[in-house]
Amino acid sequence: TTIKLRPGKKFRQLSETEFLIPPDSADDLRRVIERCLAHGGNLTSVIHCWSLDHVAARQIKNESLQEAQQTGVLSALQLAQVLRSQETPESPAVFFVSRGAQMAIDNDPTSGLASSPLIGFLRVANNDLPQFRWTLIELDHKPDKTEIDAILNEITISSSEREVALRKGLRFVNRLRPVTEEELTLRSRNA
Repeated sequence: TTIKLRPGKKFRQLSETEFLIPPDSADDLRRVIERCLAHGGNLTSVIHCWSLDHVAARQIKNESLQEAQQTGVLSALQLAQVLRSQETPESPAVFFVSRGAQMAIDNDPTSGLASSPLIGFLRVANNDLPQFRWTLIELDHKPDKTEIDAILNEITISSSEREVALRKGLRFVNRLRPVTEEELTLRSRNA
């Protein structure tokens, strides 16, 4: 069964499987998870898409940035705390979906700058709470018709990658490789 949580002003159950919860309420998040587990449910995956609603970088104001942190990195922190406190037979895999939060290819715009703190948070969460397999699925700044299938593929494949960027139908992951001195560009500032 899929349980859908959407950010709202106060806790409200819309249906058997859909809830509104305040992004800053760990208690309401805990209540929904406990309700799911109490009815014989098993929490196998969490897919967090709230950062897809964040305002674009060129439109960020103080208030919208604070709101983005509530539905982004701060809700991720609350999710981590709630999951850590739950006793489940199997730890769920946790996926965060963002758009344009980091560069993956040359000239890649970062219009989702408000979601960028998630990247650092998930790297730390993978070290501190590795049983949950925290994964970032980073989408291109422009939505495309193949991304839903690509997201489902990332969620259902058994991959050890923790950061995946999907760009123009291609999948990018972080890799370190040796470079020669000639490949390094000279820094013109902050050198």
